[in-house]
Amino acid sequence: MRRRGLVLEGLARVVDALAATDVQRRAVHAAHLAIYGLLLAVCMGGWVIVNAKGLTIPMPGLGFDFPRQVEASPVLVRDSVRALILLAWLIYSLLRLHICAALWHHSPSRTAR
Repeated sequence: MRRRGLVLEGLARVVDALAATDVQRRAVHAAHLAIYGLLLAVCMGGWVIVNAKGLTIPMPGLGFDFPRQVEASPVLVRDSVRALILLAWLIYSLLRLHICAALWHHSPSRTAR
């Protein structure tokens, strides 16, 4: 019985998600793209920081190092770290907003309609 209730609850959520407005669907897709874009930017920023410190990123199992993007520069390290902190806060904020929207969208008061 419990399993059947969980399945029905899951189906209700899928139907509710399918009934979302076009604006909501576009907002969800935009949020996902923004999150993935920011994650990629953070990875690239970390690569720049490592290179600006005069280091390379080795790939032990593959037998090569990632190519250097920039020359060593303490100023670039400082500025890149500041930019990376800002990117991290943007990711955290966007994830918080996204989680709150998902919880609101799937709250019992909304699915009880």
